Amino acid sequence: MDFMTKSKIAVVGAGSVGSLVALRLFECGNDAFLYDYNSVRAEKISQQLELLPLGEDEPKKIRIPVLSDKDRLREANIAVVAVKSYSLLSVIELLKEVLNPDCLIVTLQNGLSVRPLFLESFDSSRVYSAVTNIGANKLSDTLVKETGQGITYLEKKEYSAAISSLLANSGFTVELAEDISRIIWQKAAINCAINPLGAILQLKNGALAENTELLTLMSDIAGEVEEVARAAGHDISQDWTRTLAEICVKTAENYNSMAQDVQRGKKTEIDALNGAVCKTAEKLSLKAPLNSAFAALVRAL
Repeated sequence: MDFMTKSKIAVVGAGSVGSLVALRLFECGNDAFLYDYNSVRAEKISQQLELLPLGEDEPKKIRIPVLSDKDRLREANIAVVAVKSYSLLSVIELLKEVLNPDCLIVTLQNGLSVRPLFLESFDSSRVYSAVTNIGANKLSDTLVKETGQGITYLEKKEYSAAISSLLANSGFTVELAEDISRIIWQKAAINCAINPLGAILQLKNGALAENTELLTLMSDIAGEVEEVARAAGHDISQDWTRTLAEICVKTAENYNSMAQDVQRGKKTEIDALNGAVCKTAEKLSLKAPLNSAFAALVRAL
C-alpha cells in the first residue's frame, strides 16, 4: 500500500502528545484527524485547537477535525495511539472492534507493558512500536504548547520507511530502530528517573538537571532500571548522569507528563514505569528499592 499518497491517519488520544502529533500531521497537509472518546470535549475543540510551537510567542489555530464517533476510525489506514498506559486495555478493545484489518498501528505510550499488550491483540505485522522524546503541555482544552523536540524511534519493519517519512515531513526527527525493545527499556529508565521527581517536586525538567543532588538521584534510579533490564536481556548501559542532563536541558521548559497529571489531579502512569520495573525485578529475583520507594511516593500524592 502507498501510505505516502493514500494515508488516512487517526491519532487516538487527545492529550498533550497526541494533540501535538495530530496538529503537526494535519498542519503539513496530511489527511489526519484526532479521536477523543469524550463527545462533549471533541465537539468543543474540533477545528479550534491551537499550537504554540517551541520558542514562539503566538499560537496558531490549526483547524483539525476532532471526532468522537468510533466508527470513523474504520476510515484510517494508520492509527497512532497516544493514550495513557492505564487506558490501553479499553482502547485496544475499541481498536479491535473498529479498525480495518489492514490498518497499521503506531504506539506512542510510555511503559514496559505497551508492546506486549499490542502484540497479544494484533498481528505483529500491523504493530509498529515507537518511543518518542518530544515534549508537550496542554495549557487548556484547545491550546497545546510544544515544550521540547527530541528523537522519535520507530521499530524497523516493512512499512517503517513510509511512516517515518510521514512523521519527518511533519517536523519530527525520526530514527528507525532494529531493537525497539532496548529503546523501550532505555526510555523507561529515563522516565523512571525524571517523572517521579518532577511530579513530587513539581519542577520543570530543566530545574531537575540544575540541582546536582537531584541529578545524582535520577542517575541512581536509572542505574537501578539498567540492572533490571540487563537481567531481562537488554543492555542499556550508558553514562546516565550525562544522558539525563542532556534530556532535561533539551526539554527544560517541560513539566513531564506525570507532573502534569499530578497538577490536574489525574491518575499517573507510575505503575507502568517504576511499578513495572519493580514487578519485573521481582520476577527475576532482584530488588529495585529506589523505584519501589518513588512508586510509593507518587501513589501517595
